[in-house]
Amino acid sequence: MTAAFGVLRAYLEARAAFTESEFAFMHLLLIDPASHREIVEHVPGYAAAFRTGLQKRAAAKDNRIVSALSASAEERYEDFLKTYPSIAQRVPQWMLASYLGVSPETVSRIRKNRSRRSS
Repeated sequence: MTAAFGVLRAYLEARAAFTESEFAFMHLLLIDPASHREIVEHVPGYAAAFRTGLQKRAAAKDNRIVSALSASAEERYEDFLKTYPSIAQRVPQWMLASYLGVSPETVSRIRKNRSRRSS
């Protein structure tokens, strides 16, 4: 099951904030748990920012669970388009279907119906 697209979204948003030449010099930093605890304890403001990020991700996860239990497949698809407008056409249909909890055929049917309505 595809659980999240947040990392890709954050990556795309971060990349959009920089020019190509600036982005070319960026690096990914992987931090082990012990070092992360050190950063939380010693970098002013980081703990609060990290906690805020965790709270946002937890709220998004809760909303996704509620949506999975109460919204139709089409409503979940529409919500995905609103949340990740730049990603919907970039990921394979099977991955999007997995994220939405439906079959790839259902995603195809939803897209076809949306296309007919907009014509």
